[in-house]
Amino acid sequence: MYLKPFCFFLAFSLFGTPVRAEEPETVVISPGREIQPAVPRPIPSNQGAGEMIEPGPMEPEMRPIGASGPDAGQMEAGPQLPDAGPRLPQAPVYNWNEAWHEKPVAILGIDITNFPEVMAVISLRKDLYTPVDDVRLNEIKVSEDEAPQQITSLAPCIPDRIPGDPLSIMFLIDASGSMQEYIDVVQSSASRFVDGFAEDDRAGVVAFSDHAVHTTPLTDNKDKVKTGLFEINPRGFTALYDSVDMGTRQLANCQGKKAIILVTDGKDDDGTGVPLSRATLEGVIEQARMWRIPIFAIGIGDEISLPALQSLARKTGGEFLFAPSGEDVDALYSIVARRLGRGDQGYYQLTYRTSQYEKDGTTRTIIVKYQGDAGAAQYPAPRNLFWPLSKVFD
Repeated sequence: MYLKPFCFFLAFSLFGTPVRAEEPETVVISPGREIQPAVPRPIPSNQGAGEMIEPGPMEPEMRPIGASGPDAGQMEAGPQLPDAGPRLPQAPVYNWNEAWHEKPVAILGIDITNFPEVMAVISLRKDLYTPVDDVRLNEIKVSEDEAPQQITSLAPCIPDRIPGDPLSIMFLIDASGSMQEYIDVVQSSASRFVDGFAEDDRAGVVAFSDHAVHTTPLTDNKDKVKTGLFEINPRGFTALYDSVDMGTRQLANCQGKKAIILVTDGKDDDGTGVPLSRATLEGVIEQARMWRIPIFAIGIGDEISLPALQSLARKTGGEFLFAPSGEDVDALYSIVARRLGRGDQGYYQLTYRTSQYEKDGTTRTIIVKYQGDAGAAQYPAPRNLFWPLSKVFD
């Protein structure tokens, strides 16, 4: 009869006033739901005491369907995900300073509102700018403090534009004399592309003919960008590589996603078949790779240097797109927009019921694995005021 009050008295006598763990900042993601920041956690290295390394590639636990080899095609296909998932307004990027957007697998946020149910928002990417949009349930593995967890649901989610994730674009527009027949559609297509920018997106313009000219510095003012595009007046020859050199330098220190959109109908040429630029193809490719700037090269007509444009695109993580005529340019800009992403692809809401159901306030580490890659983050478990004494009365 007196056991329970006595235990409460004993707890206060021995331990004093319980100290509550500091509550992490929370951000509302949907009515009645809150999401806690996912704390990036380096995975310990066994190379020395206290040394830490970022999560790296791990051995894949299954072979994807269509893979080559004796086991190809033998993996059981898991349930197909639904076409659309819940919308998560203002889903924040907690790991921005940890360059989450450069990782194949990243945990963006963790929600423990319904603990011991744990919900995580994850990002999956094939490469820097290509989201994964065809995940099967059995391709994802989750562990908490190294204990495997059973995923109860996995669905695409559609977060609004992610804070701190601006898009910085440099338009490199061929302004040589041969572009006269294409320039109107090139300007109009680029202008419509700019109209789709978010408020924090920025763009600049470099026009190149005999020289590369930085006509519009990076700005979030759409009207200034479009003015710079429509002021281009084709004449002269083609200093293509100098324009790429100028564009990469302008983007070098930009945060968030960045890319170059190059539009040309020719090759680097002074009119006699000799390269006009001081910069070289190999040099600008190395520069773009160093600063992680993909180049989306749009070639128009049949006078382009196909090998050069393909190298610029493929070796920097971008894409080469061919427009037989100027009328095709508008459709190619749509492809570039999808490749750059607008915060609505490659994001998934993953839910599991943790096997560590105790409300003990401990820090838990979640690791999500997908096809040999892994992302890690931590969250604080809820704290029961009298844990573990409360177990006496369960």
